[in-house]
Amino acid sequence: MCRALSRTVLDLETLLTALDRLKVFPLPDAVLLPGGALTLAVFEPRYRALVDDALRGDRLLAIARFAPGRGDDSDGQARLRPTACLGFIEAARGRARGRQQILVRGVTRIRIVGEHPRTAPYREVHAELADEPPCESSVELDTVRAALAPLWGLLPPERREALAEATHLTDPGALCDAIALAVVDEPDELQALLEATGLRARSRRLLERIGALLFDAQPRPPRGQVC
Repeated sequence: MCRALSRTVLDLETLLTALDRLKVFPLPDAVLLPGGALTLAVFEPRYRALVDDALRGDRLLAIARFAPGRGDDSDGQARLRPTACLGFIEAARGRARGRQQILVRGVTRIRIVGEHPRTAPYREVHAELADEPPCESSVELDTVRAALAPLWGLLPPERREALAEATHLTDPGALCDAIALAVVDEPDELQALLEATGLRARSRRLLERIGALLFDAQPRPPRGQVC
């Protein structure tokens, strides 16, 4: 289920304080979009400490991917992609045998602008809200809506449910992200949508993805047969 959690739910002081020194949960192959949800199994001691500290405080953290090539920075740590998602720990359960499961809900796009010297077992960064151009009246987004009808039968039931919920959203940016969560699986594609600035850029990427899904679903003539 895709349920938006607007950054307006958080008061400005809490948000800015969190962004000044934000805990980071880096992942190699998972991407969180605003409004989306990510379930994580936490077992490494440093990330258990991160979750414990977050739960005792504002419950906020950054979900970030490693930069391509996994090169190290000047401190010998794997570099992070600068665009990440601010997440809110919506639920946490279990500490049996050193494992805990958390549900993180995406709040908003952020940019990592610097990293603090290590004072905790986990990494902490200074971040800012990602610049978002004003929502345009997008012809592309209308085209995305129209393209969903033939796509409906190609999706598994749980994706159709998410897509049905998405159609009720009135905010164009939230709608774009919700559609992306229903039709995109590849981490690199999701990261590109996370990094895409503005509604028009995201809707165009979504149209490309929907077009590819519809093309792949077309029947093909038997090998050797000429149409």
